[in-house]
Amino acid sequence: MSSFFAISKLRKILNIKKVGHTGTLDPLASGLLLVATGNSTKLISYLDKARKTYVFSFNLD
Repeated sequence: MSSFFAISKLRKILNIKKVGHTGTLDPLASGLLLVATGNSTKLISYLDKARKTYVFSFNLD
């Protein structure tokens, strides 16, 4: 599911026009999509500057 599709669905479910996210997800990765609604969308710019951590694992066969 794309970030755009998820936001579109949330807008319909919550019946709210002002919905935003902190950034798109890599299609080959899994993770969280941080979402804000209403006036809280103004805080997204602060979260966007926050430190991010990526965790991965792999097997050597």
